[in-house]
Amino acid sequence: MPGKSRGLFTGWIPDEQRLGRKSAPEQLLDLHSLLKEEKETFKAVIQENKKAIYLHYHYWQRTDAASIGMEPAGKQSLLAAIKQCWQEAVPEIALLDSQG
Repeated sequence: MPGKSRGLFTGWIPDEQRLGRKSAPEQLLDLHSLLKEEKETFKAVIQENKKAIYLHYHYWQRTDAASIGMEPAGKQSLLAAIKQCWQEAVPEIALLDSQG
């Protein structure tokens, strides 16, 4: 159910767009599906949801993949793809990065 996050951090929830009405963990899962199935849509969603991406990236890095039903390697490749798309879309603003 949108907005439910299995007791985890909810974060900023956009009203519109692809990530609308989804918690931060649900947004990460949705982005993971998009990256695997619709790469061009994935890039567009990153650009359309800059606020959510910026606010949640650091949280996503620190989230245990298993706690939201992801494999650690899948989460790491997803975060790398998000960061790359972000750098292309908003090169003047760096994402908060817990890994340096």
